[in-house]
Amino acid sequence: MSYHRGQFRDLTRRIVGEFRLGVSEPFMVNLILGTAAQESRFGFYLRQLNGPALGALQIEPGTFNWCISLPECPASVADHLAAECEWDLKLSIQVAVVVYMERIGKPLPTEADNIDLLASCWKAHWNTVKGKGTVEEFKTNYRKYVLGGKNA
Repeated sequence: MSYHRGQFRDLTRRIVGEFRLGVSEPFMVNLILGTAAQESRFGFYLRQLNGPALGALQIEPGTFNWCISLPECPASVADHLAAECEWDLKLSIQVAVVVYMERIGKPLPTEADNIDLLASCWKAHWNTVKGKGTVEEFKTNYRKYVLGGKNA
């Protein structure tokens, strides 16, 4: 079983909104939803089966520790431990926003509904070239979990 699509989107919107990203906010929301769709099948997996990644966004402890070392990282995130990402959805979303903002740089994209752009951003800045996931797999999972099977 995975997260309810509408509730997860609403929660993600509210948390991303705290970062005041302006016109890039819808893009970041969709990028995080797509990341959850790809990484955990929208919350089905809370721990990586054969690895250290945790939570709906499959955040690795090394990524978490790097994130909290950044000056842009909110104190509300830095006061936590990586292990909490397994169960703290708000923390995981906050970490993902900081990671993506740092890795993508400014200005952030604004094309919120461009699945190709979302997939390429995920691959380049989350999964990386060394990761096993593919852009096509991301797009498939995005359509299934974020759009509910609708074509984009």
